[in-house]
Amino acid sequence: MTKIKRVVVVAAAVAATPVAVAALSACSQQQLASVVTGKLAYHPAYWVIEGDTSGSTERQGVRGGVYEHEIMAALAQAAHQQATVFAGAIDGNAIGDAAWQIDGVRLTASRDGGNAKLAEGARQRRADGLRGQVRRLLATRPTNGSDILGALQQVVHLTHSLPRGAPRTLVLLTDGAINLSKFGGYDVYTQPPDTRAVRQALIARFEREGELPQLAGWRVYLGGIGVGIGDRRTARAVVALWEELIAAAGAEVVQAGPTLAFS
Repeated sequence: MTKIKRVVVVAAAVAATPVAVAALSACSQQQLASVVTGKLAYHPAYWVIEGDTSGSTERQGVRGGVYEHEIMAALAQAAHQQATVFAGAIDGNAIGDAAWQIDGVRLTASRDGGNAKLAEGARQRRADGLRGQVRRLLATRPTNGSDILGALQQVVHLTHSLPRGAPRTLVLLTDGAINLSKFGGYDVYTQPPDTRAVRQALIARFEREGELPQLAGWRVYLGGIGVGIGDRRTARAVVALWEELIAAAGAEVVQAGPTLAFS
């Protein structure tokens, strides 16, 4: 009897308010059920993980190393959010060698028997099952160098196929050392961006050349920026460059550091 009374109250309130009738009539059946039962509707979320596989990050990308740990932690958080995930490698020609080693895997699970704990466990097991693909990703290096901007262009391309307004998280694992000298492009080692004026000029150059990604709406985790760069001055300059570059791209830096904590 209690459930019947609760539904009647909702129906009576809707009938008494023309505006509410109009609003609810525009809702999907799933949304209407959410109003009556108190359960929230599922909203899709997307995570993209880019791992640097250039020579300068070789120590971080080894089997069981920092990058593997970070990617698995990111996948665990994506599973908690029931997200769809993409992951790829960053080498010296990230556009020409582009491929998603993890391509649109949905880390979702239905509430079997209404048990949310079992569903969460199923999602986490599915994330854990991607470890082999993560290791293959980190072993991928068709072209030497670090085409990080090219990898970000692939993220921009992916954005066009995602639902507008859906939560989007980017995890970028790299030392941040852009090195395209073999292709006549920028090399952070010979031109360290060690003043704000130099960094702003460099970002403006990237924008003129169509290299500055448009990442509005993305929440970005920067892991390992500056790690392993031998020259202290250059390492500090690279950290500052990426914080300014991500802001110029219209994205929000959620966290930046040698290692990341997802929550």
